Amino acid sequence: MSFDDGGAAPIITITIKEAEECQAIDIVELGEKIFSNPWNEENVMASIFGTYDKVMVAMEGDGDGQALVGYIIYSAPCEDCDLLRIAVREDVRGRGVATQLMQYMVYDLKKNGHESIMLEVRESNEKAIALYEKFDFDEISRRKDYYRDPKEDAVVMKKYLE
Repeated sequence: MSFDDGGAAPIITITIKEAEECQAIDIVELGEKIFSNPWNEENVMASIFGTYDKVMVAMEGDGDGQALVGYIIYSAPCEDCDLLRIAVREDVRGRGVATQLMQYMVYDLKKNGHESIMLEVRESNEKAIALYEKFDFDEISRRKDYYRDPKEDAVVMKKYLE
């Protein structure tokens, strides 16, 4: 599935597909480069094989030359869903990967009749907050000292699916 970013940055062509077990290590390694509290292989595998979670990967290239450039993990156990993780390789940031992953998630959840998506984000992560606001997420609360290394509040955001 392909989505248009609509931004000014040169967009890269990616393929978004469900993660396979063999990609768990790549997902963990990317997460370790981005998050202060990265998921381990057990966490990723639990989501890949979980009943309610979906792990989607963004792949660049063709055939055997494909490389993982990003991923999104979300959970949809009922009408209310949670965005658990979104990550993009540093060298392709600003080129539409996160936007395309978000578009996929929103499309998938709407198609399957879900009503809302919630997430937490570091209050200092201005780029992520801007991305979420672009998708009509609104701040609904804050969680004091939610994050560690460094200690920081979480902004809780929610989007209603129409």
